[in-house]
Amino acid sequence: MAGEAEAPLAPGSAEWVARRGRHPAVLRYDAARAVAHPRAAVLTFYDSAYIRPQPGVPTGTWPGSPAPEA
Repeated sequence: MAGEAEAPLAPGSAEWVARRGRHPAVLRYDAARAVAHPRAAVLTFYDSAYIRPQPGVPTGTWPGSPAPEA
């Protein structure tokens, strides 16, 4: 998991937080609720934090997640 804390997260309010030698991905509840489409923001966060994009593999695998950008 080296370098994981440097991987980009989405939306912009998501962040890696150092805790006890680990760096969990965090999207604060209030930040997600403050956007126009909170559900899409959370699904985008899950995609960026837990589904690492790989070359040739489409993103947006969560049901209802935003369509991948072309």
